[in-house]
Amino acid sequence: MFNFLNRAPSAPQMSAADAIEGQKKGDVIVVDIREQNELLSSGIVEGAKHISMMMLQTRFDPRHPERDTDISPDKTIALYCASGARASGAVRMLAQLGYNDVHNLGGLFHMQSAGAKIVAHR
Repeated sequence: MFNFLNRAPSAPQMSAADAIEGQKKGDVIVVDIREQNELLSSGIVEGAKHISMMMLQTRFDPRHPERDTDISPDKTIALYCASGARASGAVRMLAQLGYNDVHNLGGLFHMQSAGAKIVAHR
């Protein structure tokens, strides 16, 4: 009933431009959580990981055998989707898995507007 009280701890906001710069330095892992068909039609930010929303819990859970070994709770994670709505829910999900430095960058448009290079998804 009072789910709004169960919000994830909020890390300071990170702009799309800050995420792009952090990614270049190796300080930020940028993750596109859109579905495969979305990436095929509009591309992906160069250097971003693709982990769909459906696979987030599996790939981010440090205890799961199919986790992404490049990702750990002590890293800075920046998520984007098409509009930012799914990324908002994903931030809460990752907080429940022990990630404290997770940011919602909004949508692909926000990334592109901040200067991210969009490339074809392979």
